[in-house]
Amino acid sequence: MFFSSRAAIWCLLSLLCLTNLKTAFAQQWSGASPSRSRVGGGISVTVQGVGFSTTPGNSYRCKFTANGQTEQSTLVAAQDANTVVCVTPQWTHGNADSILGIVDQANLPVPKQGGGTLTFQFRAPQLSVPASINYVMQNCNETANAMTFHANVSHAIETISLELKNVTSSLPGLVVNAPSASNAHSIQLSWFPDLSLPWNVSTSIVIVIGESGQAEPDLATMTVPINVEAPPEMIAPSPQHGQEFVVPVGETLNIILAAEGNGLAFQ
Repeated sequence: MFFSSRAAIWCLLSLLCLTNLKTAFAQQWSGASPSRSRVGGGISVTVQGVGFSTTPGNSYRCKFTANGQTEQSTLVAAQDANTVVCVTPQWTHGNADSILGIVDQANLPVPKQGGGTLTFQFRAPQLSVPASINYVMQNCNETANAMTFHANVSHAIETISLELKNVTSSLPGLVVNAPSASNAHSIQLSWFPDLSLPWNVSTSIVIVIGESGQAEPDLATMTVPINVEAPPEMIAPSPQHGQEFVVPVGETLNIILAAEGNGLAFQ
């Protein structure tokens, strides 16, 4: 039996198409580990599957989508027919539970084995502080208790350590006790008013924490508004402040005290 050249070409093309279709439908991915990353990216994610092509020129990437935002890793060649290793991109949209997808060099999706989706988390450092602090002093020279509060630090990825990066405040003599870098810890901040130094009634403390050991660490910044009762300023009962006056022994002297905007020494 003889075939025409047209029939032979059709047969050959059919075989090639069938082979490509079988290859396309054969490749699937089933899971990925780990399933979370720092928002700064740079975490290696191992994707397991079957049928990944190792032919030169073929490559894959991970695609992350959440809340209408999409980021994707750079293209990489499959390590073998069952493994692709993606490196997470920078995720600039805050904490998110994204949907992970795998696409090839033509941006065609690789189907997930068994259907469904896989949730991939992006997480930033967490910093918890009081919403605000109202520090009420006692009688001028009898203040006994310092203003004290804690900043709590943590990260959802257990292997990431966090450390204090910076504290900014106009309060004179603010004491900061920060432990060494770790995943979860508490930073203590305390302040005891020095009546010889001025401070603002309304001020704030800005705290910055970040990842330890990263060239470009993810950061978290929080501002704590502080309201401080300033010590009273002594006002002499005369037109001139600081004017000297003589009071006989045994007589009563009434002194007017007025709260001012800045802390002043009580003489």
